[in-house]
Amino acid sequence: MLTPPLSLQNGSTFSFWTRTVTGSPYPDRMQLRLSTNGNSTNVGTLAEDVGDFTTVLTDINPTEVLSGYPEIWTQYTVTLSGIPTGVTGRFAFRYYVHNGGPTGTNSNYIGVDTVSYSGGSCGTPTATTTPVPPTNTATSTATTVPPTATPVPPTNTPTNTPTNTATRTNTPTNTAVPSTNTPTNTPLPTQTPGGPTATSVPPINTPINTNTATDTPSNTPVPPTSTSTDTPLPTQTPGGPTATLVPTDTATATNTPGATSTMIVTNTPAPSTTTPPPSPTPTDCPNVFVDVTGNIFYNAIHYLNCRGVVNGTDSTHYSPAGTSTRGQFAKVVVLGFGTPFFTPAVQDFVDVPPSYFAYTFIESGFHAGILSGFDLASCQAAGQPYPCYLPNRPITRGQLTKLVGAAHYPSYTPTSGQPSFADVPVSNVFFVSIETAHYKGVINGYSDHTFRPNNNIRRDEMAQIVYKGVTTP
Repeated sequence: MLTPPLSLQNGSTFSFWTRTVTGSPYPDRMQLRLSTNGNSTNVGTLAEDVGDFTTVLTDINPTEVLSGYPEIWTQYTVTLSGIPTGVTGRFAFRYYVHNGGPTGTNSNYIGVDTVSYSGGSCGTPTATTTPVPPTNTATSTATTVPPTATPVPPTNTPTNTPTNTATRTNTPTNTAVPSTNTPTNTPLPTQTPGGPTATSVPPINTPINTNTATDTPSNTPVPPTSTSTDTPLPTQTPGGPTATLVPTDTATATNTPGATSTMIVTNTPAPSTTTPPPSPTPTDCPNVFVDVTGNIFYNAIHYLNCRGVVNGTDSTHYSPAGTSTRGQFAKVVVLGFGTPFFTPAVQDFVDVPPSYFAYTFIESGFHAGILSGFDLASCQAAGQPYPCYLPNRPITRGQLTKLVGAAHYPSYTPTSGQPSFADVPVSNVFFVSIETAHYKGVINGYSDHTFRPNNNIRRDEMAQIVYKGVTTP
């Protein structure tokens, strides 16, 4: 997928949002590439050819690991450098996995949305629809709006934007807002190490309410105002909000109320931070999954889905008989029990880099004493350096019960000293966790008086155990 020809300048930024489906069974990968050869669309003819697009600006999930591509909308931003004066070229999105294609095993699809380029110009402006929620203070900075919650093609929803000349249209318009010398103090988000910007922002569906329609996509200047404003803007790290504000002086002005967002990319390692998680939504929601009706654990799945704790494997399927990985479950247990988010200065596990989709959840659970990694022998057996977490390994019934118990309950040991399940003796590493959860009524065993702690947990069983843990004091 190629952009129109653009004027390339040092310091210009190119940003976009992307995600894959929730619980993707494929190792998705995408590159952002650059050609500095003017209007050229030469991408080569063979699978590995790149044509004139020889510069790799960013490579998402370059090692093609499962769950290495973000499963929530995530923004990436790159800054151009080393560009000669007066150069034009194109950017290219390259979906790039090995063993793909119609007969391959790694083919999948991803979503790309809200692409923006600042600092240069393009030959032919293209109208896009940019919904912006209103604010109480009129300000003007570069406006970035996150995409919708699932990958969908763009739509053409008309908006009405005030202009100086009243005309009629049914198409979207772009309103350019000129800067003035009126100072504002706008807090800006910062970036922690781990690559391009990866700020997750919830979807926005609030259109601008304006007064006059125009006939064609246009860039209509808006007269500046003379009002000095101090507008704090929210930021968000992956998985929850942060409270870090960096002041700057940005001269802006506008007559159109709108949310604003200005990005500064830094490469300075950030100190460890602890951030409260988002509050769960207490209201009910429609059931979107066609494969859970009649499931014995329907109430648990529905309850957690309405509160954003669990997601489906796609927009209409939960896949209750599927398995869950250790990385996926870290997200479920941290969100389910409201564990505060924690971001360390240095990653704790060699196989969970900051770019991993569940990095914040794993680090938060680890520092809260809920999650743990593997010992040296287990890491070596899995081909990983120590310390390792093995986030893509399926989670077992025993491991899951330990996480739920550690997140919520004090340890319990039967007064009789006898185990409740035939296959979980006192010597079992999960004995206390399983007995604690059983005592609280969170888990049950099978009719043959076994618990089968080493079996991989089903997705519906996972939802039930977390649900019982969340709702049982």
